[in-house]
Amino acid sequence: MKIGYGPVAASTFSTESLARFAAHIESKGFEFLWITADPDALILSSIALTATSDITVLAQLNRPLDPLRDAEDIAVLDQLSGRRIALVLGDAAVEDIDRYQDLQDALTGRRVRGVRVYPRTLQFTIPIFTHCSYDVDLPLSFSISNAVGSGDLIYFASPNDAISSRLSVLEHMPMAISIINDTFRDEIPNSLLISESLLNGPGTSKLDAAIRGRNLPPSDLRSSFHSPR
Repeated sequence: MKIGYGPVAASTFSTESLARFAAHIESKGFEFLWITADPDALILSSIALTATSDITVLAQLNRPLDPLRDAEDIAVLDQLSGRRIALVLGDAAVEDIDRYQDLQDALTGRRVRGVRVYPRTLQFTIPIFTHCSYDVDLPLSFSISNAVGSGDLIYFASPNDAISSRLSVLEHMPMAISIINDTFRDEIPNSLLISESLLNGPGTSKLDAAIRGRNLPPSDLRSSFHSPR
């Protein structure tokens, strides 16, 4: 399970301050930074972040999918970042399942409407997440949205929210958890404290087996999200 920070709006930072913030997050042990922006700024911010740090970028797409264009942008980012890019689909991007399938096909080298995307991605399977949130006020019988399944991304408003929901997190075995707490950005905790609180105890072996047991193609063995911690 990967622990990251976000979502944060890239527009609230200059390029330089966003890079410094990514370095700060990285120094605390967080493995990814989830950013949102308009499409052009998203590309530029992702390039800047991966060029100035070792952190993985989750880029959130907030418009309807354009499968060939999006696949080409993602492929370029994947090449430039060295397997350190993943995609989050915002609400506007998940409405058309056919376009999503076209995006998946384009990213894995298949022809879409007679066109094959170039360059190819370094990761054979680009991590693509849906935008899911967890409401700690819901009864445990409604613990996590039905939209969340194995391999998905869940975000919490604070580390305490994530830790208090530990059993539900382990039950659903997400690939990634993101923490956002804008009020206390200067007091961001060390991600090790979060991961140890989540992963120590019953259920951890089940989670490890689910993540490590995936059959990965060789190109994904060095990918930030696919590789074990």
